Amino acid sequence: MEHQLYICGQAPSRSGDGRPLTGPSGKRLVKLFGFRDYEHMASEVTLMNVLDRPQSNICQMPARRGNKKWHAGDEFDRDEAAVKGFGLMLELMSASHHPVVLALGVDVCVALTGRKIKRYKGKALRGPDGHTVDVWHFPHPSGASHYWNDPSNVARAEKFLRALLKRYSIAFE
Repeated sequence: MEHQLYICGQAPSRSGDGRPLTGPSGKRLVKLFGFRDYEHMASEVTLMNVLDRPQSNICQMPARRGNKKWHAGDEFDRDEAAVKGFGLMLELMSASHHPVVLALGVDVCVALTGRKIKRYKGKALRGPDGHTVDVWHFPHPSGASHYWNDPSNVARAEKFLRALLKRYSIAFE
């Protein structure tokens, strides 16, 4: 069975050109996958976002959530994302191939699957007609995340991506 890789982010970057993953997150993915550049990545995988417009710079949320400070990047319309994510999944479930989705961050996982999935874990979702979509939680590649400051996390992410591509026999030119 042919597998197609989809990489799904939250929304277009405010610093990008409007296409999915043209900002800092896309640059990190290009490097992690070993693509030549963004155009090479876009020619090999399907890039998409849950939401079709950048999120607002103005954070409407409280200054703190528990012990965590909020940043402008924390604003993500989870209700709208749930509706759009459900639509994306229905569309993918009707595909003639077996879609494999790399969901960037926990918010995207929840929008696509309706539940949290542990980082680097996957979930097979079966549609009413038996078609399956595999969704894998990958750490959000944003430069705002401290996760990427640790070289061992970068190595783990690269190892995970190689294993994922091997598992589904996905090869790039």
